[in-house]
Amino acid sequence: MKKAALLILLTVAPAGAAFDNARLVQHLRENLSLDTRTEIVVQGEPVASGISDLKKVVVLVAGAPYDVLLTKDGKQYIWGLVADLSTSPDKIRADGISLQGAHSIGDASAPVTVVEYSDLQCSFCRKAHDMLKEKIHTVYTPAQVKFVFKHFPLNSHAWAVPSAAVSECAARQQESAFWKMTDFYFANQDKITEADVVEKGLAEAKRIGLKPELIKTCMEDPSVKGLIEAQKKEGAAVGVSSTPTLFINGRMRRGFRDFDDVKVLIDEKLKAAKK
Repeated sequence: MKKAALLILLTVAPAGAAFDNARLVQHLRENLSLDTRTEIVVQGEPVASGISDLKKVVVLVAGAPYDVLLTKDGKQYIWGLVADLSTSPDKIRADGISLQGAHSIGDASAPVTVVEYSDLQCSFCRKAHDMLKEKIHTVYTPAQVKFVFKHFPLNSHAWAVPSAAVSECAARQQESAFWKMTDFYFANQDKITEADVVEKGLAEAKRIGLKPELIKTCMEDPSVKGLIEAQKKEGAAVGVSSTPTLFINGRMRRGFRDFDDVKVLIDEKLKAAKK
């Protein structure tokens, strides 16, 4: 979900009426041309925004948070980008992404970090992931660019969470197995169903030398699902609402057209790192 490029002022309540959360939700749905499959949730009550006489309220659209500015009488709102020129949006987003314990390829000290929020059942994610893994360390060295994978399983994908769990549990036996299992699930999307996602994952784990019984035990550990949920929550907090979504030192790229679309940003960030 992209914010409007310009601030938009619209009437949401008649004069004298109290602020109405439900009306704001419906107005946003109409204004943004969204149907009921996209969840819109107003979080809490309006609070001071620090901008003139405007209040603000946080609205989750498909899980991604947006600040909506409101006139104090609740009659109008502003939907759009409100930014503080004293800050760096890239740095704010990068700081919001934890790299501690994240699955990565490349040097920890690399000046550029490419973070991929992905869904193992997503066909567009497969294309992006395969291209990134093939190209990043062909065009750049591991000392220049670090590649990081984060889970963002979509609610519409029935086996995205269990495949993520199998991959995480495989990594507990051997870190490199995480990448082998994600490659397996991406490569076999057309052959996997909700009913056999775990079974086929365990068979692949055994084939690459892991102990399937340890993965089954691991998947009963609540911390595994908690890790996946935490990564999805983190992604939503920095603006992820669909997959794949990439961050290049905090610069967000939704979707994936081709590697050149990422390369131009990597080159920009490498150049900035040399200054």
